[in-house]
Amino acid sequence: MTQPQTDFTDDQLLSHARRLSDEFSGRAAEFDLARKLAQEASDAMAHAGFYRLFVPRYLGGLEASPLVSAQIFERLAQGNAACGWVAFIAATSGSTLGSIPEDTARAIFNHPNTMIAGVFAPAGKASVSNEMSRSAVAGSGDRVPKTRTGFWAAA
Repeated sequence: MTQPQTDFTDDQLLSHARRLSDEFSGRAAEFDLARKLAQEASDAMAHAGFYRLFVPRYLGGLEASPLVSAQIFERLAQGNAACGWVAFIAATSGSTLGSIPEDTARAIFNHPNTMIAGVFAPAGKASVSNEMSRSAVAGSGDRVPKTRTGFWAAA
């Protein structure tokens, strides 16, 4: 296995995004009908580094800036929404590798085509009481509703 390139410049990443956006722009119906990206589309995005945008450098990631990453996702989505979505999910999910033991992260992310996918949306619900309290914003003195209950699972 060849090691993935981990030294792309921002301009190179954006160039890859433009090229792949153009390349896959006419394939939306195909991807929609299959309900997945074609393997070569996923491989091309992996090769371009898009699945490693938020993976720490010490794990072979790119640690790309949020601005450049957003520009990449936007450009991919302009050509093919599914490509933009998949790249976004894979990149943001890859950021979790920095918070687990390094040997475990290396075992998981041992190939450039590795994609981690998940969701980080809170699954809780807050309710607001009729009681009011002073705002926590310094000096505002505004009265705001107190949050009575709420639950968000912590993993």
